Amino acid sequence: MLRANRKQARAFKTHDWTTTGVLGAGSFGKVVLLKNKAKSVNIAKKVVTLKTTKGLYVGEEVVHFQVEDPRVINLFCLEREENRSGYTVRQELLLFMEYCSGGDLHSAINKSLRKEDALGYFDQLMSGVEHLHARGVAHRDLKPVNLLLTEGKVLKVADFGLANLFVVKGEEVRLQVTVGTPAYMAPEVFSGSTYLGPPVDLWSCGIILVNLLTRGWPWGQAVPEDDCYRMWVEKDPKLIELTAWNELDSFSRSVVDHHCARSPEEK
Repeated sequence: MLRANRKQARAFKTHDWTTTGVLGAGSFGKVVLLKNKAKSVNIAKKVVTLKTTKGLYVGEEVVHFQVEDPRVINLFCLEREENRSGYTVRQELLLFMEYCSGGDLHSAINKSLRKEDALGYFDQLMSGVEHLHARGVAHRDLKPVNLLLTEGKVLKVADFGLANLFVVKGEEVRLQVTVGTPAYMAPEVFSGSTYLGPPVDLWSCGIILVNLLTRGWPWGQAVPEDDCYRMWVEKDPKLIELTAWNELDSFSRSVVDHHCARSPEEK
């Protein structure tokens, strides 16, 4: 068992944890809630089955060794396990992380947010993303369900299953694999060519801002076949008549335009 806070890691070895429920499931594994009744402590455990990742999984431990920030979910410790069933060997990575009792940003958006709260969450998101980029990490799957909230409404960037390092040995490198959630993916990711890491995250942040302020999306996917996206690229004035854009004030639209620049070099 490894990781950042050695005192907590030693404590985890002796704690009597009970699984009390499933918090979520994704492409690379599931997250369960663990409770220590004696200490009245809850944590989240993510279980990643490594053989199902097909080479895409860089390793969340790699990201967390790079990053430690109040706006990023805290990894207490981790361990690797091998489970054998007959001739089958299943390798799993277990990540023990802080539990955010406030749920995720997607749930908060569905409950309707005051504009000041929405902008406050966006500021927190940008703070976390800026820290990731300063450490050479591109998240590549920013979306409301991957942004968790504490009881005190502190936003935490989470789920680094698709993250990658875009700085290697001090040099910025281009990324290549087409990953992410279509509604939040930048057009260069769809193209199948290489792309820069930070701009694709900033693009996702722009879409999230629209979510926060309107509970909608500016377009379905950033591809030429999408009429709304095409109208935005062509600067069609009729775009403003569409619901999501109509609900944004001019300042918010300018922020979205900045984050969703028409070419990565504009960001």
